Amino acid sequence: MSPGTDFLLSRLQYKGVFVSLPNLKMATTNCVLSKDKGVNLVMPLEIDEPFEDIIVYEGATAVFECKVIGHPQTTSIWYKNGEEIHPSERIKIINDRKWRRLEIDEVVPEDHGLYSIVLKNMSSMTYSYAKLLIGKNTCKAIYTYPCPRWALSVPKQLNNVTVKLGERIELEVKFETECLLDYIWFKNDRIVTENERIMTLNNRYSSVLSIHCGKLSDSGIYTVVSRTKYGITSSTAEVHVFDDNIKVLDNVNAYIEEALPDDMEANIDEEIRLVCKVRNNINTIIKWLKNGVDIAEDKRMIPEIYDGDYFGLRIFNVQKTDSSEYSVVLENKITGHTDISSCFLTVYPSPMKNPPIVLLKKPLVSTVACYGSTITFDCGFEIKDPRYYYVVWHIGHFRIERSNTRFNVVRKDKDFLLHINKVEPGMAGEVMCELRRALPNRKSILINKTTANLAIVPASVLKHESIASINRKEPKIQRVSSKADIENGASQMFSNENSMSIIYLADLTPEGVINQSAIGHKEKQIIMNGNGNCETCFINQVALEINYCRLEEKNFHYLDVIKRADFMSSQVHVYEIEESSQEEFEQSKTIVLEWYDPPNTHMWYVIDLHQPDGGYTEVGVSSSPKFQIRDPPVDKMMEFRIRTLKPVDETSEYSICITPLPSGEAFVTKSSYVKEMEEFDSLFTRTSALIGCGAFGSVALVMDKQGDYYAAKTLKTRTQKKRDTAQREYEIMKELKHPKLVQLIDAFVAKDTFILVMDYLWGGELFDRIVEEEHIKEVDVVPYVRQICEALDYLHSHKIAHLDLKPENIICLSPNSRQVKIIDFGLARVLEEGHITRAIYGTRDYVAPEVLNFERLTLACDMWSLGVVTYMLLSGVIPFAGDSWPERSANITMANYNYDETAFMEISDLAKDFVDHLLILIAEERMSAAAALKHPWILEGPPKGAKAGHMKKTRENLKSYLANYRARWQRAGNVMIAAHRLRTQASNRNSAERASPVT
Repeated sequence: MSPGTDFLLSRLQYKGVFVSLPNLKMATTNCVLSKDKGVNLVMPLEIDEPFEDIIVYEGATAVFECKVIGHPQTTSIWYKNGEEIHPSERIKIINDRKWRRLEIDEVVPEDHGLYSIVLKNMSSMTYSYAKLLIGKNTCKAIYTYPCPRWALSVPKQLNNVTVKLGERIELEVKFETECLLDYIWFKNDRIVTENERIMTLNNRYSSVLSIHCGKLSDSGIYTVVSRTKYGITSSTAEVHVFDDNIKVLDNVNAYIEEALPDDMEANIDEEIRLVCKVRNNINTIIKWLKNGVDIAEDKRMIPEIYDGDYFGLRIFNVQKTDSSEYSVVLENKITGHTDISSCFLTVYPSPMKNPPIVLLKKPLVSTVACYGSTITFDCGFEIKDPRYYYVVWHIGHFRIERSNTRFNVVRKDKDFLLHINKVEPGMAGEVMCELRRALPNRKSILINKTTANLAIVPASVLKHESIASINRKEPKIQRVSSKADIENGASQMFSNENSMSIIYLADLTPEGVINQSAIGHKEKQIIMNGNGNCETCFINQVALEINYCRLEEKNFHYLDVIKRADFMSSQVHVYEIEESSQEEFEQSKTIVLEWYDPPNTHMWYVIDLHQPDGGYTEVGVSSSPKFQIRDPPVDKMMEFRIRTLKPVDETSEYSICITPLPSGEAFVTKSSYVKEMEEFDSLFTRTSALIGCGAFGSVALVMDKQGDYYAAKTLKTRTQKKRDTAQREYEIMKELKHPKLVQLIDAFVAKDTFILVMDYLWGGELFDRIVEEEHIKEVDVVPYVRQICEALDYLHSHKIAHLDLKPENIICLSPNSRQVKIIDFGLARVLEEGHITRAIYGTRDYVAPEVLNFERLTLACDMWSLGVVTYMLLSGVIPFAGDSWPERSANITMANYNYDETAFMEISDLAKDFVDHLLILIAEERMSAAAALKHPWILEGPPKGAKAGHMKKTRENLKSYLANYRARWQRAGNVMIAAHRLRTQASNRNSAERASPVT
């Protein structure tokens, strides 16, 4: 029963007696009201899929749609900022039996605002709302001076307000520091003008907007912008005003839409944030409790609001005594209704006795932007040894460890960058970068941090002359194009390129004001250096600096270009060439970086590559304005410097292709033989950290003489069968060389022991990653599945079947990386032609039907397992359900599965089609790994327009699955599979063994 139905039943009158069901909450983003009709029940209206906030650019199409459950005879009224919307040539209202849709073509700035729909029938009423934000990607963000953490904080943010017609509206904001300029209030990005009904009350620390006798037209999005000596800060909230005829406020109770996490962990002296999403109104009281006691008196625990809907509790310098249950309580002060969500925080002693001291080299810089802007935050630390350091970003209510659809996390040696593809609600406020030191078993410790502020303001603020002058050129994410694209569109691409002064932080005073003398000096130098014609460049002069990073997401690249001297263009185009290779890699990627070279320049270019020691190394000369990079590393920044050179011979042509081999991507030369166990202790030092253990033996963390960590897998080989198994795993692994497969480093043997030394992957299991990823979407799952396909394609091209593909054997490279690798080749087999191979091993729920039936094993067994893993990544549940293993195994052997799980409501049909081509009973008909890489879902991701929810239900399902089944993976496996085989296929097995040679 849905929450909306619960609320209706709580209002029923039965035989003249009023019945009230306590502690019931409203459905997400909608409210349901019912008219009492005695005992006659009419199905109430509910909004099953409510509106979502939309950010579009001018000229695009905006679509609001919601799915309605209830009686089909329903009237609907659309509102924009409290005023009814009527269809027009540009605005279409579409109603069918279940869906209500509003389409706005060619949006203009005036369309910015708050949109809502009110639905009515004979028995009930419901409504839903969301914001339409007109993005401005043409408005460059403003980067101001670094400032103290507290300088731009907003202790009291604006809070969303819902009132009836004629009631008073009051919005209040409080700032930490005194304001140097007056506050400016905006409604729907237009300045609020005071009159006899609207007034503002300001002092040096706060501002209040008061509106008497609220009108429907007062509904909208309100923003207050303030400028202090440290920069600009802002706060935003929504105001809803409803007519008395629309009695949506009667007994409406606030509710928690996204609950707190069940539990969290922290180390002593670190900082923790508890965040949840709530729907509240003017009658709501929100309190935070620690073990049931109000925390208002604790100065280390500060309640926070992010963009009106998200509420958080920040706890500074946590101590052992802070290990407690924390709760957020919503209470309606009129009805007394409450809703609560709780989280248990556990504080541990620091896992590292003497943590290294790392100084901050480059602090974060506060930024002012508008919705839709593309911005980048970057900082740097004085890390002596960058290995095993990573960062965690906090921006607004978001927590980011790695790239996704909203953010790109990039590393450049000792610098870390967070690139925001599109600024959206919930990102405003403090930006914090935590530098953490990774420890074994996915533990970490906070080393240092830096903070700044992101203010989201109307576009008109950015265009103001007094602050727009500190604009600087922005790095960007580019999707690769074909060579034809650059040839056909080069003239248009660079025709609008304007010469531009780069403003550096050194040019700003501590108050964030431009140092005009410094800027003037730079301008004079530009004039002295030439007249803007590229032919006048000095020889050996640096023309461009290019920071480039290949991202794991297919066909996406991070690019930051800085123009030097009077070089005409600062735009660099990226495109990709895929070519076959005869080497170990089946596919080689070549990235081309090309910039505009105006006619008759007759210039050559020297390409320099930045080195970790801070210097540059010349890597080649190009006679054309471009160079190539073969197989660039993923998620690692490469810094290039382009110098001009006078042609040595105008009739010759020179091109350059760089093949970088940075540490971490280069493959280590493997030993071609197994060494004696005595050599192990001379080459590696054992640590006390145990990565994993099982019936096979154990995996421990070891360190070599250079301080690099590795995983040492110790196999028990007391019997000849176990010795043969260990030798087979070694023989297979020593031949593997692929970035998506764990790499064997060395091997050692003794009488009863076999040790395989491999890469240490410290990013954790893939399913744990999905559970921890707060804002993951379907499109973020695609890169993970694609990498698994790439690994299987490589294995299958070498006739190797993994035969144990499951979640715990898919490991992430590092916390900040989206790269994954397949591990554990203990069950892998080389499927030679002419031999029939059967096996009774594997992990239940993931094995193919032919394994259960003791039929011939093929490479398609791995593709079935891939289908199961993908199904679970998208839904969090196993595809072949059943109350017992015999029931589940029967469903596997019949390929009996469906998409009834509610988590699939947010998953595209294209993703389901991908799974359907894998979970096929007949092995020969399953999609191969090579074919899977060409599936539209892998190549293009979910179709545009597909629901892009946050997979909250998937994460909940996965968390429950891991808690209940993880231990059983290690206990069950072969025994259960063998039992099934002996029970159902004994006679078929015997006849097959007599007919064919069996391995």
